[in-house]
Amino acid sequence: MKKHVVVETKPSIPVLIIGFLFLSLVKNIDFINPSNLYAQASGVLNSEKEMKDLGVAIRAGQTLRSSDKIDYRIIDNLRKLTSTESVQILRGHKENVYSSVFSPDGKTLASGSLDGAIKLWDVDSGKEIKTIGSHGEAVNSLSFSPNGKTLVSGSNDWMIKLWDIETGKAIKTLEGHREIITSVSYSPDGKWIASGSFDCEIKIWDASTGKLRNAITTNLEAINSVSFSPDGQILASGINDGSIKLWNPETGKLIKNLKKGSASILDVKFSPDGKNMASSSEENSISIWDLNQGKNIKTLKDSISPSYSLDFSPDGKILASGYEKRTIKLWDVNNGKIITSFQGQKDTITGISFSPIGNKLVTRGNEDKTIKIWDVDFNLESLMSKACIKMQVYLNSHPEEKELRDICNLK
Repeated sequence: MKKHVVVETKPSIPVLIIGFLFLSLVKNIDFINPSNLYAQASGVLNSEKEMKDLGVAIRAGQTLRSSDKIDYRIIDNLRKLTSTESVQILRGHKENVYSSVFSPDGKTLASGSLDGAIKLWDVDSGKEIKTIGSHGEAVNSLSFSPNGKTLVSGSNDWMIKLWDIETGKAIKTLEGHREIITSVSYSPDGKWIASGSFDCEIKIWDASTGKLRNAITTNLEAINSVSFSPDGQILASGINDGSIKLWNPETGKLIKNLKKGSASILDVKFSPDGKNMASSSEENSISIWDLNQGKNIKTLKDSISPSYSLDFSPDGKILASGYEKRTIKLWDVNNGKIITSFQGQKDTITGISFSPIGNKLVTRGNEDKTIKIWDVDFNLESLMSKACIKMQVYLNSHPEEKELRDICNLK
């Protein structure tokens, strides 16, 4: 039995309610209670409008298919209209979550909290797998080995620990820092582990033996972030004096000093191709650097607050950033414009990262015991497919929508 809603002469709500009562008898539709009838009846009209909006988005997506340009506003509109479950909330930590990282295959998420606990989560289900271990104090940073078998953690207890993911047991403890560990990072080949600390030192460790390879002192300025380039040839550090220093991890020698101002550098991230770097500072701006020239080529300015965490999408085209007031922003790296923004966590977003295939984004906050995993699929073909599936029933009952039927390959 087909339903037709005449948009030009909208039926009154009472007429729709009578129609729904009839359908409930014929098709055994179970209404929870009579007070929901008004909402159910109104929903028919809302559904019709939703399909019209989705049709407009599909047409725009089809135009984009034949273009050599990327318009993320069109893609984001498709994403919002096709998304069914936009966020997963992971609960289990007893204290605020200070660190999180995806495994290389994207199936597992590791998280560390204020109470020192480290947990592993199944990304698809959002369920906790296990607690693998604990530090004596807050876990500020985590990094998976490239093969996903080992996790390294840095803590307020001045220690770095390596954990066996399968057994959940500590393999090694690396000691040498004389203050809080702020950042740890595995090299892309898994040979080295870099660590930064409030003791103003960067240390580079042999991952297999746990022995110290290099110790770099940075003029009595605390280290907020360390990150390896995709080829492992450069180690970047974000420093409290407003500088970004690039080091040779093999020798420990300074390669280049990038500096734009005096405000503390909060985070640094290499682009996936290693040609550029993004940095955030307390000046409420994000800088994009050309590493070959050593120049700031783009500034993403925002008046809300500093961005406390950054991450590039796997294709390098989108930059995610986290702010105060629960704000998350996604930027088009090419034109420097905001694609979309939304809110999550309870307060400042202190951690943000894309999944390895780029369809999910994990966030955490400085006053929050939960972790959120957001659906951020920006693949045009994937979204067009989802949109057509969502419109199939509507299109089957609207043969006049020939253009949309052709786009969606419906006969």
